[in-house]
Amino acid sequence: MFHIERVEIDGFWRKYSAITKLHPDVNIFIGYNGTGKTTFMNLLLAALRADISTLAANDFNSIEILLKENKRTRKISLTKQTFESSPYDFVKYKVGSYTWELPLIPIDSPYPRHSSRYMGLQKSIELKNLKEELNSLMSISSLSVHRTTEENSYEEDINPRQRKSISPIDLRLDKLVQQLTVYQLSLAEQSSKVSSTFQKDVLLSMLYEEKFDNFTFQEGKNTELIKEKEGLTKAYKELGALDDNSKAKIEIHISALRKSLTALRKSNEDGIGISINDIMPFSLLKRTQHVINLSLKARSKKYFHQYENLLKF
Repeated sequence: MFHIERVEIDGFWRKYSAITKLHPDVNIFIGYNGTGKTTFMNLLLAALRADISTLAANDFNSIEILLKENKRTRKISLTKQTFESSPYDFVKYKVGSYTWELPLIPIDSPYPRHSSRYMGLQKSIELKNLKEELNSLMSISSLSVHRTTEENSYEEDINPRQRKSISPIDLRLDKLVQQLTVYQLSLAEQSSKVSSTFQKDVLLSMLYEEKFDNFTFQEGKNTELIKEKEGLTKAYKELGALDDNSKAKIEIHISALRKSLTALRKSNEDGIGISINDIMPFSLLKRTQHVINLSLKARSKKYFHQYENLLKF
């Protein structure tokens, strides 16, 4: 996409020339109220959007916009024309090698803008082609900061006597907050389902299951308690349950497993028996590994992350 490099408006307020160069990133216009900042931006945006009614409502003789993309350049020029045979002025657009001549019909025209009588079928097609050409060059968006009335808002049924001055930004933000609320509720519902499934799976893992309660010496021999501790700590942290108490419980858990594995290895080497108290932690080993995997699976759900980020925002 191109960016604007230079803008020149001749006949600005009928008697001035407004010329400025623009940076490709951020540009700030500073000036007293009434010095033409908003009028300049309105004309610039109208020229780039082929906004006929706005061009008709503002004074200018010509507008020239130079676009640049790396080494490529493109010029958009507008020239206002007057014909005795027409009640309206015309604007001649030139974009590259293409030209269009369109009537500058004001917004208070007696013909609705969606009517074929507004501009005529041929000129309506030309305007559509012009807008497509402009859209292919630049992506334009804007947000007005002037005060307006609520008659332009989405609350079309508001009592006219109750209308008051309100910023378009406030209206836009109000819409966004409503959309954000709907989105938040959707994420909360999905996250609730994930949490419910996780809790159910954890409770089921407390019951007897062969894959948890059958244990071999080789499994005990290959157990890495450091990784086990790291996994449990991460799981509790991801679930927001890691505090001093849970840290202490994890230490006790790892200590009990270490004692059991030491007794198991000694029993295997010396051929002596092993206490039942040293056997009990073995089933916990597989269950805690299962809970770790469940927590990581729950965290992998995209909307789970989105919901937490939304709450932070």
